[in-house]
Parts: sequence; C-alpha cells; structure tokens
Amino acid sequence: MILSIIVLLIVQALCIGSTINAQDIDSSYRIFGGMGLGISFNKGNFSGIPSVQTCCAEYTNTQGSTAEFSVGLRMPNHLKKNTLTFQPGIHLSAQQFNAPFSAREFVGNFISGTTITPATIDFSLELSGVLVGIEPRISMHYSDIPLSLFAGITASTFLTSTAIQNEQLIEPMQARFKNGTMFQNSYEGSISNLRSLSLSAQIGLEYNHQFNKHLSIHPSLSYRTFFQTFIEDHPWNMSSIAFGLGISYALPTSTLPISPPPVEKEPDIALHMHFHALMNDGMLEFGDTIPFPFERVIETTTTAIAPLYLFEQHSTESVKEQSHNEVILAQALKESHSPIRILAFESDAEPKNTAVKRAQTIQQRLSGNGANREFIIQTRTVKSKGMRYPELLDEARMVMVSFADGSMPLHIIRDTHYVFQTTSVRFLSEPSIIGAKIAGLATLGTAKTMTIEEPDITFTLSPHPAYPLEIQKLTAQSFASLEPNIRSKGRIELYVRPVLQTEKQHESLQSESMTDFILGYSDFDESGFTWIDQYVIQRIVEASKSGKSIILTPLIDDLGTSTHNTPLAEQRLKSAFEILSPIVSKEALSRISTATARIYTSDGGSLGRVLHRGIAVTIGK
Repeated sequence: MILSIIVLLIVQALCIGSTINAQDIDSSYRIFGGMGLGISFNKGNFSGIPSVQTCCAEYTNTQGSTAEFSVGLRMPNHLKKNTLTFQPGIHLSAQQFNAPFSAREFVGNFISGTTITPATIDFSLELSGVLVGIEPRISMHYSDIPLSLFAGITASTFLTSTAIQNEQLIEPMQARFKNGTMFQNSYEGSISNLRSLSLSAQIGLEYNHQFNKHLSIHPSLSYRTFFQTFIEDHPWNMSSIAFGLGISYALPTSTLPISPPPVEKEPDIALHMHFHALMNDGMLEFGDTIPFPFERVIETTTTAIAPLYLFEQHSTESVKEQSHNEVILAQALKESHSPIRILAFESDAEPKNTAVKRAQTIQQRLSGNGANREFIIQTRTVKSKGMRYPELLDEARMVMVSFADGSMPLHIIRDTHYVFQTTSVRFLSEPSIIGAKIAGLATLGTAKTMTIEEPDITFTLSPHPAYPLEIQKLTAQSFASLEPNIRSKGRIELYVRPVLQTEKQHESLQSESMTDFILGYSDFDESGFTWIDQYVIQRIVEASKSGKSIILTPLIDDLGTSTHNTPLAEQRLKSAFEILSPIVSKEALSRISTATARIYTSDGGSLGRVLHRGIAVTIGK
C-alpha cells in the first residue's frame, strides 16, 4: 500500500509538475512527524542470552518486524536551479522491534509399545523492545526535484525489553515432557546486560509532495544498521529496511514591507572609478581573500639511546663512566608517558641496599633535568663467589635506564620549514570618465611600497617574516583627477590568506648509511631481553612491508665457552621471533633469515660488552 502511494505521488509530480516554488516552501523551519513499518534482520549464531539459559539450541539468523515513530525539526533550505544543497535537521524517535528466533532439534526417539517415532523440539526465543533516541540528520537535494537523499546517526537507549522462551514438543503429538505438557523451560522477563547507549546509521530516499505553501507529505524508503551488538560480548545485532510516511508543516515567516519606489532626480556630475584584480587569470573582487600557497617540510631525526651508568667501586654517588648525554636522555624520556624503570646492580661483597642508593642517585639526576615521572626501581645482586670471569664483576656496579616495558628511550628532533610560492596580482582600473589619471600606493608586509602610475599594474606579494601563517591585509590608495582642482581618492583592500598545499615529512636516522641495529640487550646468562629498542621494531615492520631483506644475528660475549654461548644464541633468536610474530605477517616472518652468532671483540671496558650482547638486525637497502 505504501509503495503504491509513493509511485502515485512520483508520477503525479513528474506529469503535472509542482505549482509551488521550492525556494518559497523551504525558506522557513519545518515541524516534522512520521511513522514507518519494515522488516528487521537479526544476526544469530548463539545459543542463548544472559537472561535465559537454553539447553541445546543454536539460533540462526531471523527476520522480524520493526515500527518507528519520529518527530523533529528541519532547518530552512533555500533551493536554487541546477545546484546541490544540504538541509540539516534533528529527529526524536521511538523504535519498536521483535526478533523471533527459532531452532528445531532432533532430541531422540519416542517409544510407544512397539512403535518408535523420532522426537523433535522447537526452541523459540522471541526478543522484543522499544528504543528511544535522537538523530541528527542531513538531506541532500538537487535543484527543485522532489526526491532527496538523507542520512543520519542515531544515539538511542532501551525504554523496554522482553525475552520470551519456550521449548515445545512438535513430534510426536502424543509425547509429553515430565511435567505432563508439551512445553518446558518457559521464561518471560526483561533482557539483562543491555548496552546503555546504542549507535546506528540510517540512509534513505525521501519524496516530498506539497499540498500547499505550508503542508507537505514525505513517503520514504530507508535502511538502518546498528554499529554494535545490543548485549555486550554477544553476537545479536540488527539491521532493518522500512517504508515510512511523514507529514511536515512550514512555520510562517514574516515578510518585509514593500519599499516605495525611489524618487528620481537629476544625477550629479561626479567622478567614479572601478577597480578589480587578476590572479592566475582569475578575477578577484575587493574584499576577497587571496590564497597564498606554501609547503610545510617537517624533518624528523630519531636516535635510540641505551642509557648505562658505571659507578666507582664501592660507591653509590660517583659515576665512573656513562654511555650517553644526560640532558638529551631527559628530553627523550619526556617523549613517552610510560613509567621509567631504573635497574641497579650490586655485588654480594658490597653493603646491603647499595643498588637502591645507586638507583636513587640516578633518579635525582634525571629529575633534576626535568624527567619528572613515576619511577620503578629494580635491583639485582651479583654473587661474586664462584664467578668464572672477573670482568663480569664490573657489571655489578652498573645502572640501566629504560621504560617500564623494557624499551629504550628515543631522542627525536623535529624541525619545521615553510616554503612559500610567489604570487602575482595584476591591478586594473576602469575610470568611468575618459581622461582620468590614476596614481597611488600598494604595500603588504615587508614588500616594497609601489606607486600606481598607470591604469594597469602588476606586483608580487611576499609574506611578513614575523607572521608567515597569519592573514595579512593589502592596502592600496588610488587617485583620479579631471582637473587640478577636482580630485577623487579611492582605498582598495585585499586580504592574503596562507593556504597549505602539501606537507612533506622526512624521517632519518643519525647516520644515513646505517643498516645495522640492535633489537635488544641481554644479561650474560639470560635468553630474554633487559632492553628492547621499539624504534628498531618499527624499522623491521616497515622493511617487511617493502620486501627488504632482514637478517637477525645473535651477539655473544668474548667471555664464556661455546657450550654456554651457543644455546643462549639460539634462545635469544627464539625470543626475538616471539616479539615480532604479533606485528609481522607470517609470510614476512618466514622471509627473515638468521646468521651465525657474532662474538664481541673486547676493547677492555665493561660498557662496550653490555651494549653488544643480544640480537643485531641488518636491513637491506
């Protein structure tokens, strides 16, 4: 019936035509009310809902019905010939729906005497409810065609909800449950765990038929889909198609009184001038804003820092060596909001809490440089008895700094440059009286002041160096004269607005030729990583997407036997692949190759050995 009405109204509009001007009709606010009926499509693939416990059924998708009532306000829409216009509005709606889920299951055989009959149960779960919501909507019209496309986003909440469940014996007819009836496990009540707010989108096509200047009807066809499931952590979702019929009333608008015709009088003899400007073969009127194109170039340099301190022997305050600049480290720590982890070492031959005091010393130094953050202090005690290598005892005086997840801080330097393009404006003047001469001035920012001596002049704009991204005003004064005693003066103002054409971002490492990176650092006898370089992980992800070669090489000490180092190298490689597997595709992960373990050549210090223990990454160019 509704479809027949829509077809009839469209034919009437196309054959007879609208006798009312669309611009007059939509020049005021409209009060709108309507209703719609349709089909709902409900997603199943579940065995029950939190309110109801169902034994054995698996409900599939089902179709139901939906009805919607709405009231709203639509803004004015001044339609013009051969133009596309948009009309905003807001609607309050109430939507009623039902979802009759059903599933039939064979549950066994019914034996009556010598007769065996298959037994079938129909599991039914009927869900229904009423949603109330608010919907901002926008309609798109072309010229005065009576059809419009509309779309809106609705935020709604449940006003009522009901769940009804039954298990009914379908076959055989003479079978009964233990309660003596054909029904069991019946339930009726509210649906629990419903979301407090449900978001949905609606798109549709609407026909507008005007009965008179104020009253219109609006048949429509729309589709609605919900972004979320109605119940948290549950697959039940719904979409619908509905036919609607609405009616709107245009509020009366005040009309301006007709002004009396002007009194004609003899024109005075006066000097008139007309000015305009050309830019890129386009005409500019005075008062327009001239676009001033520019490019923004952002240079970003990223360097990973491995913060490592080596204290004097038996000291908790004096630092003998460190691997970094402390001011740069404090700046890098500010780039993240993650807590700062300080890992301090001590030997069992030193006084108790030596490691804690060393960590507190580093915390004070970092806080003094502006790294005010939550600190997590961890300590380790190195047993000196039975230590095979005295070089490892030096590591018992170290303090390492990282973020709480083990990642290293990144020192990021950003530099922004603005590159402006040259823009020329050509001024033209057309004196209304032949023989007028023109002179004047034109200035912009730091541009050289120019004198307009001819009716046609071209000059170049340049931005003010102190305010390159602000709108600037161009002022020109022109003069015309018929005789030495008769002069006319005009003021011209144009505004220059910077317009961003492109933005380029260049990211670089500390060294352009660097292709070797350290993924993570490990303790002497550990397969895990004490530090993780997140920037190197990002480089591996980018390289895997572009198809570059990636090689992982385990780094082992010059200390320890091959029996000790070889298994550790294999285990560190395994730890590296476990870190990369969640963020790199299986295909790209299979292309990553491994190399033979590389032995560190000692330079006689302790810091160098610690910073070359773990996994190295080589990325092809």
